[in-house]
Amino acid sequence: MDHLKTLKKNGETFTLAMVDPPSYSSARDKGKTFDIAEDHPELLHRVLDVMEKDGTVFFPPTIRPLSP
Repeated sequence: MDHLKTLKKNGETFTLAMVDPPSYSSARDKGKTFDIAEDHPELLHRVLDVMEKDGTVFFPPTIRPLSP
């Protein structure tokens, strides 16, 4: 998600985003983990931060159920 922060900081915007994260991952060098069941709200908010007003986001859930 760090890349999305950089894009926002640089003023980058997009009209289309395909968001297909792994169900789980860990960054050994940073000691961070990503769990789609817990972290999808933050991920989607960050994606929306770099989207054009009428942009489209595709987010196929990789696990079910995901709560909003």
